[in-house]
Amino acid sequence: MSAMIGIIQQVSTDPHFRSHFTVTLDLRSATYTAELADGDALATVLKQKKKDFQNRFAVVVPESLHIMAKLYCLLTSMSEFDKIQCFTSMDEAQEWCRRKP
Repeated sequence: MSAMIGIIQQVSTDPHFRSHFTVTLDLRSATYTAELADGDALATVLKQKKKDFQNRFAVVVPESLHIMAKLYCLLTSMSEFDKIQCFTSMDEAQEWCRRKP
């Protein structure tokens, strides 16, 4: 999870990144065991970076992590970052990102 938070931090500080970009985070190759504290950390960093991510933020995970990822998305939505959604399909994630909010 710390790698994912590092990626979020890195993207938000990249001079080529713009806050209106949609983001798709592909974690389908993740093999770690997720914990509830990971969701808390994700919610915290996205709340802090809310102004940097003004558009949709899709997280694509393997089926084995989908329930935990959905919980993370719920925690994040409750922390005032409501533009996040979790998927197991890259096609579904990209379709959701293309739709207007």
